Amino acid sequence: MELDLGPEIERFRHELRGWIAEHAPPALAGLIDWRMAAIPGGYRAAGLTSALRHPAYAQWERALAGARLICPQWPAEFGGQGL
Repeated sequence: MELDLGPEIERFRHELRGWIAEHAPPALAGLIDWRMAAIPGGYRAAGLTSALRHPAYAQWERALAGARLICPQWPAEFGGQGL
């Protein structure tokens, strides 16, 4: 199935991917497999806890917050982008 959400969403995805490539700390990708679901407990808990305490993750959080990307759908007055 191919889902086409239109040119505006495609532009946003392209811009966001570029922003991530530019701002993601190099060490972030190697900390853990970020594609796995984040659920409490289980065999992944120790690795996730370690990754979240790493300085690269703190740097990433600051970059996301500075770009208002933690909750971009929130209104701008509450720290989002108003998407």
